[in-house]
Amino acid sequence: MIKLLIALWKRPEITRIVFERVKKLPVEPICIYSEDESKELCREFGFESYFFENDPLGKKLNFGVERALESQWDYMMQIGSDDLVKEELIESYKPFIERRSLVFGVGCIYFYDIRTGKTALHYGGQVFGCGRMIHRAVLDSNILKARFRYGHTYSGQVVRKRGQVSILPVFVAEKYERKGIGEILETINCKTKLWSDGRNNGMDFDSEFRLNTIGISVERVDIGKSPFILDIKTEENLHKIEEYNLIDFDIMKYFPEINGIRRLL
Repeated sequence: MIKLLIALWKRPEITRIVFERVKKLPVEPICIYSEDESKELCREFGFESYFFENDPLGKKLNFGVERALESQWDYMMQIGSDDLVKEELIESYKPFIERRSLVFGVGCIYFYDIRTGKTALHYGGQVFGCGRMIHRAVLDSNILKARFRYGHTYSGQVVRKRGQVSILPVFVAEKYERKGIGEILETINCKTKLWSDGRNNGMDFDSEFRLNTIGISVERVDIGKSPFILDIKTEENLHKIEEYNLIDFDIMKYFPEINGIRRLL
């Protein structure tokens, strides 16, 4: 089961169209809203929802994780209230889900500026927060973790040095111990906070850094330049579309919802 965390802020007309697409995905949404319009929208769609102040955003998202952990699920995915996700993204994740990968996502995302009609693409090595999947074992303080000490240098997405200690879910630490990578020092109960409470920008980098500090590497799922995720830009966004590589791309061929959004303007 996939829990879908969505933090809502303004643009209810766009969020409505995002919700219509969410209904097509094999996920269970949980929404954190900060305005009455969003509250009513969640009620209309029958989505689980809670109120929290929008500022600071890090604290709002961490609150959402805490509420999500009150129900049963295997993985949590995060998107924004202006992000459209295609069903093919979930299909591309299946091999990672089957092998119980801890954290994974994609490094390809398309952008569309609803005011200007400009399209952009960001494609690279960084895994985006939008569409990222996180195993429950990383977040749930009721699931035992292990202090694991590396016995030699281990090169992955994050290099581990001999003697370095990380905090890993027990099933991962036991697998590493069987492979002779290192040893379990002790089992513990601890909570992982995905974002810094006071943060309002740079959320993806902040979250990945926090995961890396406890020894959790973020795996990149290679989907090439497939248009599986679209971020809709408006005047409310912190980052403008001009910050990315502008391209000539028929985004409406893949996301017909754009036509509906443009008619709202």
